[in-house]
Amino acid sequence: MKVLIYVHSPTWFTELSLLGRYLRATGHEPVFFIPDFQHWTMHHIAEQLAADGIPCILACDTPPPRMSWTDAHGLPPSGTARRFDQRLASGLRGWLYRTAPQIEREFRQELRELGNTVADARSLIRAQGADIVVMGGDNANYTTAALIEGSHAEGVPVVLVPSTMSNGLEEAEVYTSDPRYHLNQPPAHLAARLFPQWLYRHKGLPLLRCPPARLLALETLGIAPPQPWAFNSGFAEVITAESPAMIDYAAAAGLPRERMIATGSPSDDAMFTVLQNAPQERRRLYEELGLPHDRPMLLTPLPPDFLYVNGGRPQCDFQTYAQLAKAWLDPLAEQDTFNVVVALHPTVEIDKMRHLEQPNVRIAARKTLELVPLCDLYVASVSSTIRWAIGCGKPVINYDVYRYRYTDFMNIDAVLFTEEYDEYRGWIRKLAEQPGELELLRQKQVRNAPRWGFLDGRCSERILDVLTDAVQRRAA
Repeated sequence: MKVLIYVHSPTWFTELSLLGRYLRATGHEPVFFIPDFQHWTMHHIAEQLAADGIPCILACDTPPPRMSWTDAHGLPPSGTARRFDQRLASGLRGWLYRTAPQIEREFRQELRELGNTVADARSLIRAQGADIVVMGGDNANYTTAALIEGSHAEGVPVVLVPSTMSNGLEEAEVYTSDPRYHLNQPPAHLAARLFPQWLYRHKGLPLLRCPPARLLALETLGIAPPQPWAFNSGFAEVITAESPAMIDYAAAAGLPRERMIATGSPSDDAMFTVLQNAPQERRRLYEELGLPHDRPMLLTPLPPDFLYVNGGRPQCDFQTYAQLAKAWLDPLAEQDTFNVVVALHPTVEIDKMRHLEQPNVRIAARKTLELVPLCDLYVASVSSTIRWAIGCGKPVINYDVYRYRYTDFMNIDAVLFTEEYDEYRGWIRKLAEQPGELELLRQKQVRNAPRWGFLDGRCSERILDVLTDAVQRRAA
């Protein structure tokens, strides 16, 4: 199979790159395309893929041969989306021009961008001869809906291989401080009246899932997701799921169970490989980082900087990211039981964070999924990577330093949740000084693990079976 893999975010790349390597190793032809984000990681991603002999197209460098916008929409709809609604577009443009000229300009721009993305997707599929498209997710604020429509217009199925969690609460919490998502102007009120499925009330505040111009453009083009607040609710044929727990999670958010298949993830296979030689791998890691070999390991993914976002984060105890990072690491550095290994977000350059290291606190260059199987305690802040630690049977401290109050892992007995700094410090001290408490948590987490991960080394194989079946069904 020729598999076209879209990467919309650096956080999606880890999972998709592992899948791409597996596909190439099993005789298939993966081609990566990075469509619409510009970040220093893009060229790094392309270099990594090139080293593995996998082609990668960067839209910012070599855009696909674009068919005309008219050609892209002049054919019958794909079967999942509606036809472009010319009357709706004309009526909206006239009304917006009279009441909100700036939103009218944004609406035209969104129509043009999404329409061109449909055209690009069709051109790229023709140029590459793709049999199937794989994405890391379907997000209403990305161009994924247009890419799915373009793929279907060419008769090519789309499979999602997600690596992030979202039930809508995360977006709603961020949008409360961002006026672009508020019902604060006539176009937003009109969008909410015409398309109420885009409306969500959080903390008493009515919010839209997208700014009005994007929302209205998606609906006009007929490619809007049926349940905008449910991540991945668009028109992909199949969604692979990391575990039964993740199917339950997505179903509770509104996704139909029949569209999801529990396969495990390529990350599970990578962690399975590490687990086979965990003692030797940990010793090698300690040698790389200059840490003593006789200590257990505490792993922490340092929370990214979310204080810079629109509106800041006044709920947080810390005013600057430097204060937050210091407060996060100080309790870890004060104890002398664990070696502390820090993992960074994929978008953070390691050399810019070296100043945070201390004698027993070291930043690792390895990926987080390569480190989770080696640790004895995982300390994170409402990160979706917590599910990896649960799947590997590792106790977790979930310190919600930004006070987002996400519910994803709150009811798991071996995941200690807090949003209070003193309680966070107390738990670090207790688990460092009382190994029996840590062992009790570990035993509980081992019982939780089977619902959260497939550590049998066959997850990528099951995903390949899903891809093959989707191609055969589309052909039939």
